[in-house]
Amino acid sequence: MYTNEFAGFLRFRFPYAGPALGRTGWVRPASRECDTGVGAVLGDVHSLIMDWTVYIIRCDDGTLYTGVTTDLERRFREHRDLRRGARYFNGRKPQEVAYRENGHDRSSACRREAAIKKLSRDEKLHLIRGGA
Repeated sequence: MYTNEFAGFLRFRFPYAGPALGRTGWVRPASRECDTGVGAVLGDVHSLIMDWTVYIIRCDDGTLYTGVTTDLERRFREHRDLRRGARYFNGRKPQEVAYRENGHDRSSACRREAAIKKLSRDEKLHLIRGGA
């Protein structure tokens, strides 16, 4: 299917959904990381290795933020410095990582993040305190 990779672009040998069928072209695949929109491209090693972390950050206003990443320390710095952090932190400051779950692959981390986001605040606090 793919003839080669170059700087994050994939070269398709076969027709793609473009204006002229039968033409090859360069397309940039959509980002695959749930939280930041940065990183994982089709065939990325991170999708095979179980090194994804689901985390909950406690903010200065008492709210809780849930996300996923492959490098929690880097991601916390990004949130704290407001350069590449989530928009959720505009007007809020992250205080601490209150909870983390390691050992996920990308897919299970995204599913777990969605499940945690559906929990009520009390259920999240119970999870942070050590409940299952």
